[in-house]
Amino acid sequence: MDLVYNPSGAFLPGDQQTLESDYKKALKKDFDIEFNQLFTITNLPISRFLDFLIASENYDNYMQSLVEAFNPDMVARFQSVISEETKWQLQEAEGRDYPDHVIACVGGGSNAAGLYYHYLNDERVNIIAVEAAGKGIDSGESAATSALGKEGIIHGSKTLLMQTPDGQITEPYSISAGLDYPGVGPMHAHLFRSQRAEFISIPDQEAMDWGLTLSQMEGIIPAIETAHAFAALDVRKFGPEEIIVFNCSGRGDKDLDTYIDYFKL
Repeated sequence: MDLVYNPSGAFLPGDQQTLESDYKKALKKDFDIEFNQLFTITNLPISRFLDFLIASENYDNYMQSLVEAFNPDMVARFQSVISEETKWQLQEAEGRDYPDHVIACVGGGSNAAGLYYHYLNDERVNIIAVEAAGKGIDSGESAATSALGKEGIIHGSKTLLMQTPDGQITEPYSISAGLDYPGVGPMHAHLFRSQRAEFISIPDQEAMDWGLTLSQMEGIIPAIETAHAFAALDVRKFGPEEIIVFNCSGRGDKDLDTYIDYFKL
């Protein structure tokens, strides 16, 4: 069989429950692995699971991230449906298929890659990448790779990486788990070095404030990582006639406990 390994360990919502059921049946049939509804893949002894996978001639392991070393363009191509849909939606709504700015949060950067993809060579579009400054870029608790990183290797990829002078990866910090990462995908490292993209770092406080603001304004509870992108509105000036596209990369229901604790709601 061709097995795609999803390491997230999360139960799937809605009609994707059927996919999970089929997934479990396939694991039982081809690898003799059984687990009940209380188990997820990450609960299995990882060494045993990998033994089964390595023994399969039809197994390939690809990370669900832009930091994938073996085929770095694969995830970006999959995610490019985001900018593809953006183009036809803008054409319908605005009479043109490009905005003035595209803005997305960047940790590993797969959601951002999807939004940027069809605009990478379109100089009419300004690309803005928003990273997590955590408790401040110089606080020692940050994930602002563009400000703090230098060339290094992580997960087999050469990219910008937060590291010590002797090359040891340093611990990142962000209130958003999705941005709590010490590097960026190589695509974003190139966008930074080539100055094709503008990089902004947003501290926890501003991101959390925008999570609350967006919820109140639009009735959309954004993931905390997504709230970082919207906070770019506070640190950068935009013209009243400019068209700005934000990538709402995640829903905030999984972050509700963090919001509630942070704002003492």
